[in-house]
Amino acid sequence: DRADGSLGPKLTPPSKDSDGRYCMFQTAWSIKGFARTISQLVPLLDSAAGSPVIDRTGLEGRFDFDLTWGQAADLARDPNAQSPEEIAALFTALKEQLGLVLEPTRAP
Repeated sequence: DRADGSLGPKLTPPSKDSDGRYCMFQTAWSIKGFARTISQLVPLLDSAAGSPVIDRTGLEGRFDFDLTWGQAADLARDPNAQSPEEIAALFTALKEQLGLVLEPTRAP
């Protein structure tokens, strides 16, 4: 379910302005992508969450997204050094901004 109560994620198809170009940027508290797939987003979420992330969305295609959590006080900071509060903020931001949910589980 989407964070706004409707079904599905809040991802948008690539904008016409991207003109077939694609890129992705990551800072300590943000990930921005243009015409990227979910499988290309997952490694950045791994890094930000500090643990493995597995894509179980079943979503295919390319999307534009702009995900921001925490405070951008130090953009040069290592994105792997997230505090527990910042990781919680990442989970919340994913749900509210992209309509995606990270569910902590234990893998065999």
